[in-house]
Amino acid sequence: MSTDSEGQSDHLDLVTGDPAYTSNTSNTLTVNCLDQVRIWISSDGLPAKHRARLTRLRAMNGGGRILLIVAGSVLEPDAAREVFEFASRLDIQVRDVSTIPAADADERVILEHIHAEIDAHFFRPEDAKGNLSVVSDYARLLGFVIEQGMCTDMDVEFTHSLCPAAASAPCPLGILARFKDNDCLSNDVTAGFAWSEPFRTARRNVAALVTRYREAAGRFLAAVYGDSVDPSTVSDHPHFFQLRNLRHDPSLTGTARFSLAGGPDNLAIAFHEAGLVCGYERGVERGVEAGELTSDHVPHVLVAGTRSTSLAYEPFEFGAPPSACVRAEQRAQLWPDFLPEVVCHWDHSWIADHHDWQPLTYRERLLLATLDGDEWRRDEAMSIAESRALPRCLVDPPAITAPEPVALQGGPVLSTLAHDQTPARWGVRSTSTGESAGKRHGVSEESLFRDNGIVAVSGLVDDPTLLGLRERFEAEIGKKGETTSLQQLSFNLAVDECARGTIEMIKDLAHLPALTEILDRYFDGRSRFVSARGYRQGPCKPLRYRAWDYHQDMKTKGPFEELKVMVLLTDVTPDGQALRYVCGSQTVEWDFETQRETKFTLDEALQFGNGGLFLGYGTSGTCVVFDTNGIHSGHRNLSRTRDVFTLNFARESAESFFMFSDPILVGPTSCGAAAGHRGRSPSWRTSVEDEDRLTAMCAEYRSTPDLTATKLRWTGDALELVDVMATDLNADLDLRLSARFEDDRGRDIALVKIRDAALDDEQYAEVMSRLHVAGGIRSCLWKNRNPLVAAGEIAEHARGALSSHARGEAAANCSALLSDLCDALGRCDGVQRLRTTAAYLYFTCAWAHRLLVACGGEGLDKGCRQLLDLFAHMVAEDTYTETGEAIRPDA
Repeated sequence: MSTDSEGQSDHLDLVTGDPAYTSNTSNTLTVNCLDQVRIWISSDGLPAKHRARLTRLRAMNGGGRILLIVAGSVLEPDAAREVFEFASRLDIQVRDVSTIPAADADERVILEHIHAEIDAHFFRPEDAKGNLSVVSDYARLLGFVIEQGMCTDMDVEFTHSLCPAAASAPCPLGILARFKDNDCLSNDVTAGFAWSEPFRTARRNVAALVTRYREAAGRFLAAVYGDSVDPSTVSDHPHFFQLRNLRHDPSLTGTARFSLAGGPDNLAIAFHEAGLVCGYERGVERGVEAGELTSDHVPHVLVAGTRSTSLAYEPFEFGAPPSACVRAEQRAQLWPDFLPEVVCHWDHSWIADHHDWQPLTYRERLLLATLDGDEWRRDEAMSIAESRALPRCLVDPPAITAPEPVALQGGPVLSTLAHDQTPARWGVRSTSTGESAGKRHGVSEESLFRDNGIVAVSGLVDDPTLLGLRERFEAEIGKKGETTSLQQLSFNLAVDECARGTIEMIKDLAHLPALTEILDRYFDGRSRFVSARGYRQGPCKPLRYRAWDYHQDMKTKGPFEELKVMVLLTDVTPDGQALRYVCGSQTVEWDFETQRETKFTLDEALQFGNGGLFLGYGTSGTCVVFDTNGIHSGHRNLSRTRDVFTLNFARESAESFFMFSDPILVGPTSCGAAAGHRGRSPSWRTSVEDEDRLTAMCAEYRSTPDLTATKLRWTGDALELVDVMATDLNADLDLRLSARFEDDRGRDIALVKIRDAALDDEQYAEVMSRLHVAGGIRSCLWKNRNPLVAAGEIAEHARGALSSHARGEAAANCSALLSDLCDALGRCDGVQRLRTTAAYLYFTCAWAHRLLVACGGEGLDKGCRQLLDLFAHMVAEDTYTETGEAIRPDA
C-alpha cells in the first residue's frame, strides 16, 4: 500500500466512498496473495491430510510466505514438536493465536470468544464443548490476520501455482473472495484490507452476534441453573455453550447454525450491507451446489429472542441486487482471472466428536513421502504436485466419436456396454391390504410388524452384552485402517478373519430367545441365522447411491423369506443416519433380473407401500428388525457416526444357505448365554412418520444429489486416475458377481482383499508403472468391436495360465474370481457398476500376474496394461459424456 507525504493512503474509496466501486485499478491498492495464512487448532498436531495440503502449497509456491496460526496452549508436547519440525522443514511460520492483538473493541470481543471456544472445546464438560469452526471463521476477520495475506481454509487447494501477478493482486473493493458453484459467496478464501467496509461490517456483525449470545446465555443459566452471571464474564461459566449446543432447528444443530451466522452467512450479509454482490440478493437465481448443508440455504442472523431457554434465528432480508453489469464487474474484481481456481474438499475436522477423515489421495501419499527423507526437495515435490498427464494415445475423449470401428456403433459406448435402460416394473404383485401404516385401533404390535415389515425393539440386549458387542466391534473395525471415500468401514463374518470372541458373541446374539421368538413368529416357522456384518457409517454429506438410496435386496421373490436384524451400537436419532423403510412394500412379489430394476426413487417406492415410512432410530442396543423384501434405504448426513451389527435370518428350509462356514457359527449356542436373557420384557416401536414429516423428507430427498453429482471426476492426470480407481473399488461396497446371491460367498474374500488393498501404496505403485508404458499398447481394447469380450479373453487366458503353472488356494480363488468377473462384466446394468467391475478385473489379472511370476512364469503384463487402458477409456468417456466436452487438454 502506497501513501502520500502525510501518510495518507492514495486510494480511500474502498466501497465506502462515491462511487460504490471502481473499475479503474491503476491506483488501486494491492494485496499479496502469494502470502498464505491458515488456522489450525488441535491438541494432537496436524493431521496427515493437512500436512499434505501444506506440502503441496509450498511445492507449488516456493517464494511465498505461509503463516500457520495454532493454539499453543492446547498442543501436546510431542504434537507441538512435530508441528514446529514440519513447519521448519517447509519454511512455514507459526504464530500462537493467543499473541494476536486486538485492534479495537469489536476485536476484543471476538478474541475473547475465540479463546472461550478453544478452552471449552478442550477443557470444559462435554455438554459445553466449543466449536473450532467458529475459531477459524472469527480469526480470519481479525485485522492482524487479514493484513498477512490470503487466508484460506485447511481444506482448500488451488488448482495451479499462483502466478507472479498474485504478489500484487489489485483489490479495488477492499476485499478478495471467491464464489461457490451455486453462485453464492464463500468465505473459505479471502484477502484484502482490514479497514475496508466489508471486513469492518463483518467484524461488527460478529461482535453483535457474540454479545447477543452472551445475553441469551445469561438468561439460560438463570432459568436452568438459577445462576446470576454478568454478561461480561458469562463465557467463564462451565455451561456457557450449553444453550447453543442443545438447540436444534429442523436442518442444522444450533452449533452449526451459530457457526454459519458468524462465518459464511455473516460474510455474505456484510457484502450485501456494503453494497457488494453476494449471490443471495432478492430475486437472483442461483445454482444448487451438491452437498449443501441444507437445500436452498439462506443466511440467518441471531436475534434477541423472547424465551430464556432458546435461541432465535431469522433469515436475513436481502435487498434487490445491483444491475447485471455491476454484478459482473464486481465479480471480476472480487476474484481476478489471474488467480487460479479453488477446490474445496469437505472434511470433518471441525465437527465435534467426528474423527473420520477422508483417506489420503495417492498424490498426497507421495508428497508426504518426500518429507520422510533426510532432505526436503521442492523440485521432487513439485513434480508430484503438478499435473502428470497420461500419454495421448491412452485416452483421447474426442477420438471416442471418431469414425473408427469402436464397439457397438449406434449410441454412447458405455450406455451400450452397460445395458443402461430405464427400470421396468413389470410382473410385480402386491398382497397388501392397502390400509394405512398408522397404528390401527385394536391391532397388536405383532400384527403391525407383519403388515409394515419392520419394527424397532429395545430391551432384547442387556447392558453387559451390549458393552461386549461394542468392544468386539471396535476390535474388528480397527483392523480396517482408514475409512473409504464414502466414509464407511465394514467387516463380514463370511469374509474377514474375525476373532473367536467376536464370532461367539455374535452367534449368541443371533440365538437370544426373545429375538428368535420374534423371528420365528414372523416366519410362521423356525428361522436360520445365515450372515452377519459390522458397519461403521461416518458423517457424510447427504448422498443417494446404492444402499443409501431406495432399493430392494433382490435376495427373495416375496415376503416372509428373509429378515435382517440391525443392532444399533450407538444412539441414532430420527434426524441421524437412520434406516428408512417403506412400510408394506415387503408384500410385493418381485420379478427382477437386474440390479437396476431394484432401485427406486422415494416417490416411486411409496407407491408400493401402504403410505407409511418407518425410521430405524433408537438408543444403543435397539434392534431394528425388517423384511429385506421391502424397499428400504440407508441415509447419509453430517450427524454422528453410526455403528451397527447386521444379522440376516432366512426361513429354515433345505434351500436356505449359510453365508459363512465357520463351525462355531453353525453350531449350537451356549446355554448360559441364552439363559441370561430369559425373562426380559422388550419394548416395541411400530410408529411411522406423520404426514408433515413425510412431506419434508420427500422434499429433502429430491434435493439430495446422487453419486454421479459427487463422485471424483478425472481431468486426464495420471495420479488422479489412481484415485478414481480407488474410489471405484469402494463405490460398490457389496458388488454382486453371480447370478444367484448365494453363489457370491466364495468370491467375497478375494473382492474384499482387493478393495482393502486400496490402502496399500504398493498396489497403486504397480498401477503407475503400467500407466507410464500403457501408451505403447498396439491393440487398444477400446477400439475392439466388442471390448468386453476382448477383456474376457484376457481373463480366460489368465485362468488358463494359472491352472497350468500355479497351485494352491490363492490360485484357485483368483481363478474363480476371474470367472465370476467375466460373467458379471456381461451383466452390468449401469456405468458405475461397469467401471467398478472393470477395475476389479484389472486387479484380479494383476494378482494372477504376480502369482505366475512367483512360480517362474512369464506373467501377464501386456494383458494387465490392456485392461488398465480399457478402464481409463471407460472413465474418460463417462467424464466426457457427463460434461459434454473433452476436459483433458491435448498432449
